[in-house]
Amino acid sequence: MNLDVLFWIFLLTLAIIFGSILSLTLFVRSSYSDAMKKVTTGKPQEALDLLLRVIGWQQKHVPALWQLATLYLSTDKIEAAVRYLERIITIMDSEPDKMSAQARWEVTEAQVLSKLAWSLSKLNKRADAIRNFRRLIEFEPKNKEARFELARLLYTTREYDQCIPMFESVIQLDPAYTEAYESMSHAHAAKGNHRKAAEILATRLASDRQNVNLWIRLANLYRTARENDKQAEAWSVVAEITPPQDPNHLSAVVQLGKIAFVEGRYPEAVDRLKQAAESCPPDDVKTRKSIKYYLGLGLSELNRKAESLAALSEVYELDHRYKNVRDLLKGAIELLSDDDLVEEVKQMTIDEFSGLCAKIVEKMGYTPTSIESINNMDVKVQAKLEETGKDRPAMAMFQRDAGIDVGDFAIRNFAVECEERHVEYPVFLTTGGFSFEAQLRAKDRRLKLMPKNEFCEMVRKIRTAL
Repeated sequence: MNLDVLFWIFLLTLAIIFGSILSLTLFVRSSYSDAMKKVTTGKPQEALDLLLRVIGWQQKHVPALWQLATLYLSTDKIEAAVRYLERIITIMDSEPDKMSAQARWEVTEAQVLSKLAWSLSKLNKRADAIRNFRRLIEFEPKNKEARFELARLLYTTREYDQCIPMFESVIQLDPAYTEAYESMSHAHAAKGNHRKAAEILATRLASDRQNVNLWIRLANLYRTARENDKQAEAWSVVAEITPPQDPNHLSAVVQLGKIAFVEGRYPEAVDRLKQAAESCPPDDVKTRKSIKYYLGLGLSELNRKAESLAALSEVYELDHRYKNVRDLLKGAIELLSDDDLVEEVKQMTIDEFSGLCAKIVEKMGYTPTSIESINNMDVKVQAKLEETGKDRPAMAMFQRDAGIDVGDFAIRNFAVECEERHVEYPVFLTTGGFSFEAQLRAKDRRLKLMPKNEFCEMVRKIRTAL
């Protein structure tokens, strides 16, 4: 084969190669152009199919990758979008001449980083989001939204020393960026610097006085810092700028009442808390309990005992276990029902119950000589009636937490024991009742029975005496 033939074969091969490349290029351009038409005519799925075909032929086709990512983001398929955005960044990072490639890409590196960073943040991939927001800010140093999001992410990862300067940079770009002030305040508070946190909010509130939420946040910071005067000032502003029907207005009045009580200004505390009680919705049980509790305490300090008792009784009706309201009402034990007293007796330790039983025996006129606990639940007290020249033996059996009425068997056993000990004054007390048979047995043996109502009356007498 001569050289001329080889030369023509070579030229033909080159022509075929260049033709294939040209055909592929034209095919890619045509498919990409068709995909863009589908996007503009509202046919996203057809556009996706064409774009996937484009990157199948040309994997580094940045415009197609960008459009794919954008389409996936529009349908909330964020993870798929992130994969394509990361591919674009990888391509751009490997490009030696980014300036000349910019026109070919049809998108800037900052645009890609922006979508990537925000998408990663939505996916809660904080470390990756932080890294990409840092890169974005290098391209767009005045992007306050990116700076704020970066600071927020740093805050969520407890990088307080890094997020605080970033929040400050946001405020430098936009002095009216309220969220930046509030978030930076949270960061200082998280570090334990509550006064600095309060100063930051106060700075913003100087030019944004109607921001109720910031005032509430400031008041709570002053409460944590135990600066009651400044806390009261903040709550006073909340009360001033909110209408009476606003729940925040009610909260402010309640807090002002509590502060006045803590500082010993009882007339002011009572006035504010009464005002709050009048406007508190009936279904807001939590707030009503708090109002009535401190109102009762304030009235007590003013020696208005009847009003104090009424307020505390309402708290007790709403929640028997609220703070120490039960202890506050011990002096008015008649407010407690028999069931309440029985429940309290059941909750006593055996030592507490034994002590109560001994006091009841004393109240009945006997002198206890020994106390015996039975099954760590019931108590038997041996006693005597002291008379001139002779002591008469007595015995009291206390049974609590009876599931059913005390029956004939229990009464018979107690009566036999009393006969063996020559007890002259036997008495059986229970937090429940007695069966008909038990009552007959007790009558035959001259045994005194005291059911729940009489037992509770003895407890009331003891408590009243205490």
